[in-house]
Amino acid sequence: MLEHPTNKLQNLKRKRARERGNAMRFITAINGFSETSSLDDYQHYQRRLQDTLDKHLTSDDAMDDLHSYLEFDSDSATCE
Repeated sequence: MLEHPTNKLQNLKRKRARERGNAMRFITAINGFSETSSLDDYQHYQRRLQDTLDKHLTSDDAMDDLHSYLEFDSDSATCE
């Protein structure tokens, strides 16, 4: 069963908010490192932050596509 576009948009918004929270958590962890911190730990958080940012951008792109679809669908319904 296909998900209704407005429900999908809400799910994408929740996912984006979760990814934004994760990004802030990783940024805070990275900012807390000092010269005595492990390089492996720093690189771990750096990779996690990059993965999170990639997921956030993917969610943004999906939301943009969905907005375009909803606007097109609305315009075509008006024309009919």
